[in-house]
Amino acid sequence: MLSHPDHPVRDPPARCDRVSGITGRVKIGFALPQHGSQEREGARVAYYATALEQAGADSLWVGERLIAATDPKVGYAGKDTIPDEFNSVLDPLLLLGIAAAVTERVALGANVLIAPLYRPAQLARALTTVDVVSNGRLIPGFGIGWSPEEYEAAEVPFTHRGARLDETLDALEAIWTTDPAGYRGRYVSVPEHRSELKPVQRPRPPIYLGAFSPAGLARIGRRADGWLPVVPVPGPPAWGQQLLKLRGVIDEAAVAAGRDPKDIGTVLRVNVAAGTDLELVAATIEKVAADTGFDDFFIDLLYVTDSLDGSSMPPCGCWPGCAAEPARRSGPPPTRAALQRWRAAIRSASPDAPVPYQLIGDIAARRQPSAPAIRAGWAKPVPGGQIGHPPGILDPVVPQGRRVTSRMTGPGDVLKGVRAGGVAESGRAGRSRRSRSTGPGGGGGRGAHHQNR
Repeated sequence: MLSHPDHPVRDPPARCDRVSGITGRVKIGFALPQHGSQEREGARVAYYATALEQAGADSLWVGERLIAATDPKVGYAGKDTIPDEFNSVLDPLLLLGIAAAVTERVALGANVLIAPLYRPAQLARALTTVDVVSNGRLIPGFGIGWSPEEYEAAEVPFTHRGARLDETLDALEAIWTTDPAGYRGRYVSVPEHRSELKPVQRPRPPIYLGAFSPAGLARIGRRADGWLPVVPVPGPPAWGQQLLKLRGVIDEAAVAAGRDPKDIGTVLRVNVAAGTDLELVAATIEKVAADTGFDDFFIDLLYVTDSLDGSSMPPCGCWPGCAAEPARRSGPPPTRAALQRWRAAIRSASPDAPVPYQLIGDIAARRQPSAPAIRAGWAKPVPGGQIGHPPGILDPVVPQGRRVTSRMTGPGDVLKGVRAGGVAESGRAGRSRRSRSTGPGGGGGRGAHHQNR
């Protein structure tokens, strides 16, 4: 197989052994700029994806909204309205393709695609392309949605959404695992055809589902590879315990179907409300991880900031002060020197530091485990008081024992009080690891204000 000298052919990553470059235990990812005013940063998605990967992020994610109805029959999250941020949305599959082309390590996930809105053959080709281009890093997440107008726009009946999801996933399974491939169902059909293009992940990419309803949770237990719940910040007290109860429904369904619940992973989307102090985000992740044992999160800054890169970041993608020429705006991704300047900006708590980097800095600064975490075996101390992890661009972010404060330039725009040490880091094994099942994914459902998009 031929390969470009700057982009050699890579072996598929060891998915289940993925270790965070940020914490060494809890895996942290971020949503790509996609919704609302963030869509204006679409031209810099490639830079953003590359820089976050080099900074140690573990995953990058997209969501989906087909349309935002002006007079919705059903509002979002149990309300009568739809957030203004959904009025402008970049295409999720195209964003995944861009991120796949410019990254090497991070997982690339969808949380969630509304499966019944797609023709299975077209969806299979798009997802297979992303998995091939990324060399096997795709995590396709699906749901059934909640907007009747979106189904109307796609010319798909709003009824029997769960059955349509199941049949769509059956069709994907057939296309991904057989050749010739075909599928005939009550709601979905794909003529028999040659299907030589296959995903890099075999027999297929792991199917994750967003669900909070009993039916959706049971579907995950019967046939999915993973669950996509939500962590609101700020959120209800004891939210971690509530998540465990919901996860219990999945586990019971898995056992009833003859499956091992440990083979069903969990990736949590952290929904940050407008005006939230970003220090609370890191603290919430740590508490939920400690309460549940889940260790895979990604942070959605949709409602927090209009610009993920900071108002003063130039189009070239480098931190202010870089000597980039205008021609470089269409050139290579940010250099390591530029990322070192970002690290220095975080270290000095610059108010211009990109919001995701501030979060990475805060989470990385909390690497010193507590005594209970060490005794429980969740973490072990290493020389210097830091939890061992692969060296990354942000290692170390804050010198041990130093407290850094920063100025707030807008609601939730700058992290206050990055602290070094003293916070437990959990990561109990089991339910949050990514494993594979033998059956195709399924799921869906929604739950009041905690639903997936």
